[in-house]
Amino acid sequence: MALALTVAVPTRAQSIVPLAAKAKQVHWNRYINKQYGFSFRYPSTFVPTGANGRCNSSGYRPCLLALRRRNTEDGDRSDASIWVIMWADEPIHFIPGSGNMMPTPAKIGTHTFHKGTMGSSGVGITDYYEYNLKNRALVFQFGPDEHGEPSDETKAVEPKLLASFRTF
Repeated sequence: MALALTVAVPTRAQSIVPLAAKAKQVHWNRYINKQYGFSFRYPSTFVPTGANGRCNSSGYRPCLLALRRRNTEDGDRSDASIWVIMWADEPIHFIPGSGNMMPTPAKIGTHTFHKGTMGSSGVGITDYYEYNLKNRALVFQFGPDEHGEPSDETKAVEPKLLASFRTF
């Protein structure tokens, strides 16, 4: 009898709380460059773009891959970008970035990159990482996003992408 009363009595101290909607899962795509012998992963929130033909050129600093952040579900479009550039025609040498500052070594994963910033408030600031790939500079540039510099979201992608970097 006590059991029946317990079930029949409404419980006013309890409420039903809906489960939070799951955040959209980000998958990571793999980029492989057989010509220069490297690969890395990038988040599916970024998609390859032709960068107005810049990635099809075979010039002094060919763009190997340009990525642009996808439009968000609410239609907002960020200018966030990731560029992968190879300085193909000359041996690696580190040059000063913004503020005439030399890039500093940063161990990420199993590789040492040289991190710096470049640009200006007029055109936007990018974070860049140079890597000595067979005595050639492989450069990863991140940003700019809104407000002319990489957002916190883009900054969070930087170490994850670079930690996935592999050479072969």
